[in-house]
Amino acid sequence: MSEEKSRNLEGFAHMIYNQFERPLKDNQKFKEKYKDAKLKIFLNITDATHAALLTIDKGAITVNGILQTDKEGLIKAAEDVDALIKTDMNTFVSMENMSTLKTIGKIFGGKLKIKGGKNLRILQDLRKLATEADADVSEFF
Repeated sequence: MSEEKSRNLEGFAHMIYNQFERPLKDNQKFKEKYKDAKLKIFLNITDATHAALLTIDKGAITVNGILQTDKEGLIKAAEDVDALIKTDMNTFVSMENMSTLKTIGKIFGGKLKIKGGKNLRILQDLRKLATEADADVSEFF
């Protein structure tokens, strides 16, 4: 069984793998910056087939998928994390451009659940590092 299959890297989880783990797993800048970090971020997109658990552990980054039908796995993942986003795909995609007021409205309206907001800011830094890593590789070709 391939590593991607054994980690359930399908659908949304595979997208998160491509956005974060693939460009950062061998990136020295990432490894140095996060060499002392231990962090778990759970991204549960309710209308996707798989949720994604992103783990940073002493300079290593991994993404694992959890099937939406695996209710026990979803509950366990949500309990044992430093940060969590639970929402639908449309809201997740629009979050980057969402105002604070609109975000609060989504939370109170039950469309968006956030836990560990300060740890979620790390996603912005990871995205920046991943974009830089991808740019470095594309310059090679």
